[in-house]
Amino acid sequence: MQTRMSCLLLVAACFFGGAAPVLAHGWLFIPPTPPPPPGPSLGGNGAATPTPYTGPEGGGSPTYNGPVGGGSGATPSGEPAAGGGNPEPTPEPGETRPAPRTRVGNGAGKPNPRATRPTANRKAKVPRGPWKDLVRVPWTTVFPVTENGYAARADAGLRVDEAHGGWKRRAAPSILVVVDGANQKQVKALDRLNRDTRFLSAAHLFNCFRLDRRSMGKTGGGLVLSVFAADGSRIGKLEGNRLNRAFRMLERAYDKKKGCDLSKMLPKVASLVDAIAYCDHHVSAMESKIICTDCGHERHDVVQAIDQMRVRRESLERALGWLRR
Repeated sequence: MQTRMSCLLLVAACFFGGAAPVLAHGWLFIPPTPPPPPGPSLGGNGAATPTPYTGPEGGGSPTYNGPVGGGSGATPSGEPAAGGGNPEPTPEPGETRPAPRTRVGNGAGKPNPRATRPTANRKAKVPRGPWKDLVRVPWTTVFPVTENGYAARADAGLRVDEAHGGWKRRAAPSILVVVDGANQKQVKALDRLNRDTRFLSAAHLFNCFRLDRRSMGKTGGGLVLSVFAADGSRIGKLEGNRLNRAFRMLERAYDKKKGCDLSKMLPKVASLVDAIAYCDHHVSAMESKIICTDCGHERHDVVQAIDQMRVRRESLERALGWLRR
């Protein structure tokens, strides 16, 4: 009994006193090891090496403190610099921390105007659809018309009725441009009208004629844009490659025929013209998919979709024609 009590006291002394492992009754007892204490939050000083600003790893502990800090080596004065240990301990499992605050400013203590600018009233940028490239001024290429046996004039096609060889046109004001097709500056100046949104939309309410000066046997002239009323009388004329005042003449011609403001009609016209271009683009894209590339048979669903798109286009054309009255 005394021997058994001595053994128990010896085991207890080893357990609480941190003694070495003890062999008792044929088994080896190993006392539990306490967890290592957290290391320093900053890395240690990197030792100086022959290469400046380099050195071994710092002394940051990987336990509870993130990765080991990297020593920065010696400073120019010869003293060891602080290592780059992680100053923030790694969060324990289940621990949550607030996200770091984002600094708003320009680095000089002043607020960044771009970061504080309100965005509630900004318009989102809408990607440009590929069908918008189809929206252009609807020019009709024409040829000179002789009047009463005299030499052809540029505007003779508007002065003569269609029954006597005049240009085919609607009962609407007309735009006539005389351009030398071999002159690239004139061609580019005429193409810039496609980027003038007001002129582009308004032109779909007018008869648009394009006459090449070379077809009249004349060369060397400049670009001329003229606007005529529905009765054939001239409203105005622009000469040269700067056509930024062309829309004003369109307003005068439209007001003479309709007696209303042309600018109020532009949103409706632009919407219809854009929808018509959308239909043309998708019909062209779907026509290449009528025949199945796998089986070689006709796809009836594609044919039906094309028919529906064409019906929609016809209704849009009728609506645009109603605005042209």
